[in-house]
Amino acid sequence: MDRKEISSIGDETRKKQREEKGKQYGKIHVYSHDPPGKFTPDQIRQFAAAAQQDPGVKGYRSFANLAEGKAVCVMEAANKDTVAAWFNKMGMPYDSITKVELEGDRGNVQPA
Repeated sequence: MDRKEISSIGDETRKKQREEKGKQYGKIHVYSHDPPGKFTPDQIRQFAAAAQQDPGVKGYRSFANLAEGKAVCVMEAANKDTVAAWFNKMGMPYDSITKVELEGDRGNVQPA
C-alpha cells in the first residue's frame, strides 16, 4: 500500500469520525496559549485526558513546546463559547479560539 492509499484510508476514517462526533460536538476549533508557569508532559497528558471525558468538548490533537511555553490544541465542540467555558473551568488561559473552516493533511485540503 503506498502513502496516497494510506492517506486516503485515513481521510475516510477521519471523515466518518467527524460525522459521528459532529452530531454531538459540532465544529472543530483551534486554540493557542502560553501555559501558565512550567508544564510537565504528565500535566499535558492529564489535560488531554480530561478533554476526552467532558460532555461538551473533545480533544482532537495537541502540539506543545514546553521549553518555549507554547501549546496549540485542536478541539471539537458545538461553538467557541463551549471551548472557552471548558478552558475557564480547567483554569487554563488561552490567547485565541478559532473555528476551523478548512482542514489540510499532507496536501489534501477539505472542509473541516
